[in-house]
Amino acid sequence: MPLALVSLAWACVPAGSVTTSPSKGLSATTVSVTVSGFPAGAPVEVRWNSTTGAPIASGTGPSFNAMFTVPTTAPAFYTIIAATTGEHAGHSEARASFEVTAPAPPPPPPPPVDPGQQPPPAANPAPINPFTPAPAPAAAAVAPAPGATPAGTAPRLPNLGSAVSYTAKARKQYTLLTALSVRPARSGSTVRLSCSGKACPFGTKTRKVTKDASKLDLRSMVRGKRLRPGAKLEIRVTKPGNTGVARRLTIRAGRSPKSEKLCFAPGAAKPAGCSA
Repeated sequence: MPLALVSLAWACVPAGSVTTSPSKGLSATTVSVTVSGFPAGAPVEVRWNSTTGAPIASGTGPSFNAMFTVPTTAPAFYTIIAATTGEHAGHSEARASFEVTAPAPPPPPPPPVDPGQQPPPAANPAPINPFTPAPAPAAAAVAPAPGATPAGTAPRLPNLGSAVSYTAKARKQYTLLTALSVRPARSGSTVRLSCSGKACPFGTKTRKVTKDASKLDLRSMVRGKRLRPGAKLEIRVTKPGNTGVARRLTIRAGRSPKSEKLCFAPGAAKPAGCSA
C-alpha cells in the first residue's frame, strides 16, 4: 500500500476514550468503566496499570459499559488502559487515572487518667421536701448477652457480596446486552431478571443458583433481545437471611444505559439505595 494511503487509514481510526465512576476509592471498590469512541465492531479490552496483564473488562466498539473491582494494592495513582485487540490491535488506545485511597486512620486513644487527680466535689443536694414522696428507684439495666442484638434494634443482616456486571451495545433504535453476569454467585440465591415498560421484549425470568461459583453467566437470558429506549431492566440477586443486590438499567437511545446500584432487604417489595 502506498505510504500516503497508509497514513490516511491511520488518521481515520478513532482515538477512543475511557472514564471511570468513581475516579478514586479503596481497594475492593466496585467501579463502573465507560469506553467510547473506538472503531465500530472492534474488540476492546480494559486493563489495570498494564498493557499485557489480564483484562478487568472487555467489550466491542464503538462504546460499552462494564464493571470491575479495584484490586488489593497500595494507595497510589494507577492507570486504566483500554485498547483494541485482535486484528485491530494497536489501532486505538485510551487511558484514565484512578487513585487508590488509604483507609481512614483509627481514632486516637483517650488521654490517660492521672491516678493522683481528685474527682470534682459533688454539688450540694437540693433540700428534700418532707411532704413530697420520694421517686421510685429506676430499674436496673440488664446488659444483653454477648452477640445478642440490643432490644429495639433491628439485627444487621450479612451482605450477599455479589455484584451484577454487564456490557451494552447501544444504538439509536435499540440496545443489546452483549454480556451479563453475577460475580460471585452464592448457592441458594435467586437471580430475577425483569423488564418493565411498553418497549420490553419479555417480562420476568428467574434462575436458581444451586452451587457457589465465581461467575454466573446470564447471557442466555438476554441474547438477541432488542431493548428499546424507555425500557427498564432490573436484575435482582437475593438469598434468605442476606441483604441482596440489584442493578437497574434504563435504556436510552444511542447512549449507554443509565445504571443504578441498589440493595434489597429480605422481605422488601422494592430495592432501595445501599447504606454505607
